[in-house]
Amino acid sequence: MTDHTHHQRRIFSVEKAGWLDNSLRRFLYRPERLAGRFVRPGFRVLDFGCGPGFFTREFAQRAGDCGQVFSVDLQAEMLRIVREK
Repeated sequence: MTDHTHHQRRIFSVEKAGWLDNSLRRFLYRPERLAGRFVRPGFRVLDFGCGPGFFTREFAQRAGDCGQVFSVDLQAEMLRIVREK
């Protein structure tokens, strides 16, 4: 018999979205390096669980005018933050 216990995960609060996109986190995780390795001009990118757009902006810059970035998040308010950026 298999245990089908599901673990509920917490969703990061929109009120704390600034913690996900700040200069210290950018220094530590360097989204430009990840985007530089995997995204080229004209690419289509899915940023799943984009939050406030920590990687989104860099993906969009690398994909360029001919590319597309699709940002997906459970919280409409996080997507609003991405759109504003």
